[in-house]
Amino acid sequence: MLKKIRQQIIQQGPKLMRLPLKATPFILERQILEQLLSWQFQQALNDGELDFLQNKWLRVEVQDVQLVWYISLQAGKIIVSKDQQADVSFCSDANDLILIAARK
Repeated sequence: MLKKIRQQIIQQGPKLMRLPLKATPFILERQILEQLLSWQFQQALNDGELDFLQNKWLRVEVQDVQLVWYISLQAGKIIVSKDQQADVSFCSDANDLILIAARK
Protein backbone atom coordinates (compact mmCIF):
# COMPACT_ATOMS: atom_id res chain seq x y z
CA MET A 1 0.00 0.00 0.00
CA LEU A 2 2.72 2.48 0.97
CA LYS A 3 4.68 1.55 -2.13
CA LYS A 4 1.67 2.45 -4.32
CA ILE A 5 1.20 5.77 -2.53
CA ARG A 6 4.89 6.58 -2.92
CA GLN A 7 4.75 5.71 -6.61
CA GLN A 8 1.71 7.96 -7.09
CA ILE A 9 3.45 10.86 -5.33
CA ILE A 10 6.51 10.42 -7.54
CA GLN A 11 4.38 10.27 -10.69
CA GLN A 12 1.97 13.08 -9.81
CA GLY A 13 4.29 15.30 -7.77
CA PRO A 14 5.66 17.35 -10.68
CA LYS A 15 2.17 18.07 -12.00
CA LEU A 16 1.03 19.18 -8.55
CA MET A 17 4.08 21.43 -8.19
CA ARG A 18 3.66 23.10 -11.59
CA LEU A 19 1.40 25.95 -10.45
CA PRO A 20 3.25 26.82 -7.21
CA LEU A 21 6.57 26.79 -9.09
CA LYS A 22 5.17 29.02 -11.82
CA ALA A 23 4.04 31.52 -9.18
CA THR A 24 7.41 31.61 -7.39
CA PRO A 25 9.42 34.79 -8.09
CA PHE A 26 12.54 34.02 -10.12
CA ILE A 27 14.88 35.64 -7.58
CA LEU A 28 13.74 33.04 -5.03
CA GLU A 29 13.96 30.19 -7.58
CA ARG A 30 17.48 31.28 -8.48
CA GLN A 31 18.66 31.44 -4.88
CA ILE A 32 17.25 27.99 -4.06
CA LEU A 33 18.54 26.41 -7.27
CA GLU A 34 22.04 27.83 -6.88
CA GLN A 35 22.25 26.55 -3.31
CA LEU A 36 20.86 23.10 -4.18
CA LEU A 37 23.05 22.67 -7.25
CA SER A 38 26.16 23.86 -5.40
CA TRP A 39 25.44 21.43 -2.59
CA GLN A 40 24.63 18.51 -4.90
CA PHE A 41 27.64 19.04 -7.17
CA GLN A 42 30.18 20.19 -4.57
CA GLN A 43 32.50 17.23 -5.19
CA ALA A 44 32.21 17.62 -8.97
CA LEU A 45 33.02 21.33 -8.61
CA ASN A 46 36.04 20.53 -6.43
CA ASP A 47 37.25 17.89 -8.92
CA GLY A 48 36.84 20.25 -11.88
CA GLU A 49 34.24 18.00 -13.51
CA LEU A 50 32.02 20.99 -14.28
CA ASP A 51 34.74 23.21 -15.71
CA PHE A 52 33.25 22.66 -19.18
CA LEU A 53 30.44 25.00 -18.07
CA GLN A 54 32.83 27.88 -17.41
CA ASN A 55 31.36 30.91 -19.21
CA LYS A 56 28.96 28.62 -21.13
CA TRP A 57 25.22 28.33 -20.66
CA LEU A 58 23.30 25.08 -20.26
CA ARG A 59 19.57 25.38 -20.89
CA VAL A 60 17.64 22.97 -18.65
CA GLU A 61 13.96 22.43 -19.42
CA VAL A 62 11.82 20.49 -16.97
CA GLN A 63 9.03 19.40 -19.31
CA ASP A 64 6.42 18.11 -16.89
CA VAL A 65 6.74 21.21 -14.69
CA GLN A 66 7.02 23.55 -17.69
CA LEU A 67 10.04 25.44 -16.37
CA VAL A 68 13.29 26.50 -18.03
CA TRP A 69 16.51 27.63 -16.38
CA TYR A 70 19.97 28.47 -17.67
CA ILE A 71 22.94 27.22 -15.68
CA SER A 72 26.58 28.27 -15.92
CA LEU A 73 29.81 28.18 -13.99
CA GLN A 74 31.45 31.53 -13.33
CA ALA A 75 34.36 32.16 -10.98
CA GLY A 76 34.02 28.57 -9.76
CA LYS A 77 30.38 28.99 -8.73
CA ILE A 78 27.20 27.62 -10.26
CA ILE A 79 24.89 30.41 -11.34
CA VAL A 80 21.32 30.28 -12.61
CA SER A 81 19.66 32.70 -15.00
CA LYS A 82 16.17 33.06 -16.41
CA ASP A 83 17.20 33.90 -19.96
CA GLN A 84 20.53 33.44 -21.75
CA GLN A 85 21.85 32.33 -25.12
CA ALA A 86 22.31 28.59 -24.58
CA ASP A 87 25.43 26.79 -25.76
CA VAL A 88 23.73 23.45 -25.15
CA SER A 89 20.24 22.37 -24.13
CA PHE A 90 18.89 19.54 -22.02
CA CYS A 91 15.26 18.67 -21.42
CA SER A 92 13.59 15.95 -19.45
CA ASP A 93 10.92 15.28 -16.87
CA ALA A 94 11.56 16.18 -13.22
CA ASN A 95 12.04 12.61 -12.02
CA ASP A 96 14.68 11.88 -14.67
CA LEU A 97 16.54 15.08 -13.81
CA ILE A 98 16.52 14.11 -10.15
CA LEU A 99 18.08 10.75 -11.02
CA ILE A 100 20.74 12.48 -13.15
CA ALA A 101 21.52 14.93 -10.35
CA ALA A 102 21.82 11.99 -7.97
CA ARG A 103 24.23 10.40 -10.48
CA LYS A 104 22.03 7.36 -10.91
